[in-house]
Amino acid sequence: MKRHFFNGLLGTAATLAGVLAASAAQAFSPTASPLPSDLWSFFNQEFVQPERLEFQNTSAFKLDPMSLVFASGASPLEVFFINEGAGMRGSLFTKINGGPEQTVIQEISSRHSVLPEDDGVLELGQGWNLGKQAAGTKVEFLLSPWQGSDWRYGADPSKNPDGLQHIIAYQYQDWVILGFEDLFGELGATGGNNQNSDRDFNDVVIAIRGLAGTRIDQPPADVPEPSTMLALFGVGAFGALTRRRRSQES
Repeated sequence: MKRHFFNGLLGTAATLAGVLAASAAQAFSPTASPLPSDLWSFFNQEFVQPERLEFQNTSAFKLDPMSLVFASGASPLEVFFINEGAGMRGSLFTKINGGPEQTVIQEISSRHSVLPEDDGVLELGQGWNLGKQAAGTKVEFLLSPWQGSDWRYGADPSKNPDGLQHIIAYQYQDWVILGFEDLFGELGATGGNNQNSDRDFNDVVIAIRGLAGTRIDQPPADVPEPSTMLALFGVGAFGALTRRRRSQES
């Protein structure tokens, strides 16, 4: 979503504080090459939500974004910028195994994005190398909605400033795709800290190679599939009917 203003002195003070804090955070080196154009086009078409179109059911994502870990055999962990539809120039951070924040993208802006900025700094498909980690290492991504903000939107809704979900997650082959919402509050809410959010989850979209996560669009392995449950119910009903008939005959 596009917003063209900050909140006066609050935004100015927060920006200054954030610049100082961000300067202490580690920045990652770029990848050897950008994402191939055909793969970027696929991700952009399939996973970038149209601007200001609300997700109707954000619990329907494919992965639990709180479950992301470094995949076995992956080397290295790479993050690629797919698109952004935000008016506020945010920053993207990561935490490895709960460690300190490290800067992945200092300024999220582009001349070629869903909502372009004339002086945007990112190229679509641009990538960063986060290095190799041990398999199972927990990896978190956090969005600062504007540079210098002390707000962080991550995978755990209970830790977000508004207590809401701000990340959707998908899996495609060995890729994880994350989409972020950067505005505070429920859809269209105003007053207080609310920012008339559109809940479109396209304020930055990234593709990550080297992660694995828990699928949440399928029942756990120890929970029977619906078809299995119906079959078991059928067997049970048949058995009960047979016992009833035998009882009546006797």
